[in-house]
Formats: sequence, structure tokens, C-alpha cells
Amino acid sequence: MSEHHVATFKKTRFNLPENLQFKELLINVNAKTQGSANSRLIQEIGSIYAQCKNISIKKCDNNQLLEVNINDNIFMFELCYSYPFKMPVNIHINGINYNELKCITDPLMIPYIKKYLGTDCFCCHSLLCANNWTPIIRIASIINEIQTNMIILHKIQIHLLCDQVRHKYRCQFIMFEDYLF
Repeated sequence: MSEHHVATFKKTRFNLPENLQFKELLINVNAKTQGSANSRLIQEIGSIYAQCKNISIKKCDNNQLLEVNINDNIFMFELCYSYPFKMPVNIHINGINYNELKCITDPLMIPYIKKYLGTDCFCCHSLLCANNWTPIIRIASIINEIQTNMIILHKIQIHLLCDQVRHKYRCQFIMFEDYLF
């Protein structure tokens, strides 16, 4: 894609950053993607670009890897060329598979998941559940969900530790929990 095409694309469709690093990324996206997925991915990258310390896209087998660094957390999205009509194939946050993270089977955690989400399952509540996926879901929404779920998981871990202390010392522990939460 030439400089003229980049400028025309930017003027007619989206409000995208003007710096050289973004233009190089835009050219890289155009070289690796196809069709309507191309313009959608360019728009999404443009919308999250200002929040990122680093963002890159690479071709991997028949998919593309979008790597985004936000607040020192590295989000890796493996997107098929049918994205956004198909949800991301794999998502990793700091090297941890997000699908494994959100599929919790520990029965001790279920009541706390229900407390925070209103459901017994992170998967059913997730944008990345096959039943919940629609093409209007954006990368930024997925990142926000992951960050929110990481906070919830941290709170659940604190609750479980409080439960262990309560059980070990046979105390109420209510004031301490009120302070924590």
C-alpha cells in the first residue's frame, strides 16, 4: 500500500494516528490480511494504538498474530482471516492461555464467581463464548474483559485465602474481609 493509499484510506474512513510507526504497522497489516477483515483490523488497531506501548502483527500458518502491550501486559491474539466473523482462535495474556484461565473447575471458586458475575461460569459470561460471539465485538472489548476477569480472579484468590485463615483459626474474620473488599 503506497503512502497515497494510506493517506486516502485514513481521510475517508477512520481517524487514525499520523506517526511513522503506525503507518509502517498499517502497511504491514495490509500485506498480511485480506478483504473486509483488513479494514476492520486496521480500524481496531487504530483505536487501541494510543493505549499501547507496543503493537505488532505477524503471519503465523493460516492465521495472524496480533501482539498488544498495554500496561506491561502482553496480549497475544491469534486471529483467522475470517475475523471478526469468527472469534479469535487463541488468546494469551503474559504467556498464559486465556481459555484455560477462564475455565475454572474448582468447586471452592464457584460461589465467588457467582457472587461477582451472577453465573457459575466465566466461560458462559465471556464475550469469547461461542454463544456470545458476534462480529461487533472488538479487540478493545476483549482486552477490557480480560483485565476485569483478572481483577475478579485476584479477588477470588483473596477470598479463598481468607477462608483458609478462617478455617485454620476458627475465627469470624469479618472486619478483615470488610477491609479487603
